[in-house]
Amino acid sequence: MENGLSVLKRAQANPYRAFNARLGDETSAGARMRANVLCPVHHVPKFKIPKSSGFFTTGSCFAREVEIALGDLGIRLTAEKETFLYEWFNPMHGAVPGRADADLDAAQARPRSPLNRYSPASMLYDIERALEHKHSFDQTVIPLDGAQKVWDPQLKNLIVADRAFAERMRGVLDRAIVSMKDADVVVMTLGMTETWIDNDSGAVLPTPPGPMQVKRFPDRFRYFVADYAHVMQSLAAIIDKVSLHCSRRPNIILTVSPVPMGSTFTDKDVIVANSRSKSTLVAAAQTTAERYATVDYFPSYEIVMHSSRDIWHDDSIHIRAEYVAQIMKKFTDSYLTD
Repeated sequence: MENGLSVLKRAQANPYRAFNARLGDETSAGARMRANVLCPVHHVPKFKIPKSSGFFTTGSCFAREVEIALGDLGIRLTAEKETFLYEWFNPMHGAVPGRADADLDAAQARPRSPLNRYSPASMLYDIERALEHKHSFDQTVIPLDGAQKVWDPQLKNLIVADRAFAERMRGVLDRAIVSMKDADVVVMTLGMTETWIDNDSGAVLPTPPGPMQVKRFPDRFRYFVADYAHVMQSLAAIIDKVSLHCSRRPNIILTVSPVPMGSTFTDKDVIVANSRSKSTLVAAAQTTAERYATVDYFPSYEIVMHSSRDIWHDDSIHIRAEYVAQIMKKFTDSYLTD
């Protein structure tokens, strides 16, 4: 615990500590929220990153926004050579043939969406599978139609394919994960705590199985909501493994995606379930950042949650591109240096 007087002095020196807007006080949270569509949140980065650095990004769909912002600045992305093709996508998920990432609205499927991982446990499992060879391809795909076709739960939104083609798609995914070894910076965007596991293999799924898969294989999958302790354990294991496998000893930036879960598998109102999920992730991410000199927390979630509803698309899930761009500018301005 800290001495009371030192705590008081620190608080009095913090111009951003008050939520209530006092007359003429432009730094209080209330004043900033009223004066801006996108609320400015004060952030002092723990470290600076040279623009010559290589970045690896993992996590929810918001991680793809980080990739786009960094790519637009000419920053090296370690996984940029590993590309998924539009014709590999399940057409139900809305990929648009012949269009580049930058041409797609934020609410549409992106060619790199198979890289999305939403729970901390699934991000940890990526490292265990791709870098530590915890499970083989054959152990983690699910045969369909007399084994002529297979479904790979590790790849989001991609087509059911024959075994050889599915293995080719998995190779793209795993090479992307292995590219982490060449990163100077790892950015992790945490999405949700609702987690699915393949009972047969023990593999953690990056996204929930679809209703058809659950009905077809009723005993194959199990589900849990990760609590604070479980998330903390996953993050600590990820940090340890990044340090072990990455020779450059990369800095890690944790964020929590402001994009809410599309639906919940609990019996709660999705608003309540999403609030629990995000609160758990925010608490774990901030605590983890406080414990490691090489780990920082970027407040993308807080920026969005304290901004006007005008920043959202009509689906109330995705954020309008111009505001995503502003958040990403704050991210790059905070960390990048010549």
